[in-house]
Amino acid sequence: MSTGRRGYGQSRKLLAAFLALLLAALAASGAVLWPRHVAEEAAVRVAVVVDGAELFGLAEALARETDPGAAPHRRDAAFWEALRRLLVQLREAGVTGVGVYEWTLEDAAQRGEVFVLSRASLEAMGSPIAAHLPPGGAPGELVAGWTEGRDPWVVRRLNETLPYVATPAVQPASGVEPSEGRPLPAAGVWLLGRSSPGEIVLGFHPGEVRAVHDAGLAVFPRLRGGGLAAPGDLGRRLGGLFQGGAG
Repeated sequence: MSTGRRGYGQSRKLLAAFLALLLAALAASGAVLWPRHVAEEAAVRVAVVVDGAELFGLAEALARETDPGAAPHRRDAAFWEALRRLLVQLREAGVTGVGVYEWTLEDAAQRGEVFVLSRASLEAMGSPIAAHLPPGGAPGELVAGWTEGRDPWVVRRLNETLPYVATPAVQPASGVEPSEGRPLPAAGVWLLGRSSPGEIVLGFHPGEVRAVHDAGLAVFPRLRGGGLAAPGDLGRRLGGLFQGGAG
C-alpha cells in the first residue's frame, strides 16, 4: 500500500513538473509571438495607402469634366470638390492614408502657377522683364515668374526661397500675407541661378495636406529633391506638415 502511495506521489510531482515546463514554454512562445502579432497588425494598417500624385491627377480629370473650359492642372474650386469626394470614397473603402509629395518649382510650372524661362528667351520675346534683370547673367540663366491670380502659397514660397527681382509697377498682392517682412508682389520674377526647377523644393502644399486630414486620413510624406545635407533639414521639411496644414 505504501508503495502505491509513493508511486502516486511521484506521479503527481512529475505531472506538476511537466505542467510547469509547459507553462514556461507557453510564456516564452507568447513573448515571441505577441510582438510579431502586433507588428503584423500594424503592417496591415499602414499598407492601405494610395499614391497622392495619382489621386490628385484623378481629381484634376474629374474637375475638368465638371468645368471643361477650366485650365488643366489648376487647383481651383472644382478640383478641391472633386478631391474631397474621392477622399471620402477612399476612407469608406478602408484606405487609411495618402502619400503626399512635396511640390517643386517644376511642379508649380507644370500646373500653370508660374512660368520658367531663360534670360535669352525673355530678351528674344522683347519682354519688359528682361530689362529689369540684374546685368551680367548668362543667357541660359533661368527666371521664374508669377502674376496676380495664381496660388498665393506658391508665391510665398518663391519669396522665401529665391532671390526676388523687382518689376515695374509692382503692387502688393491682395489677400496674401507678407513673408519674412517682405511684401509679396502682385507680379514678379525670381532668379533660379544654377538650380533646375526640379531641384527647388517649395514644400508640402497646405491645401493638399488639409484636404487629406479633413477626410480623416493620415498624410504619408514623400520628399522630393535634395536639400537634406545640413543638420535639421529633415525636421524643417517635415515640420511644415504640422504648422497649420503645411509650411
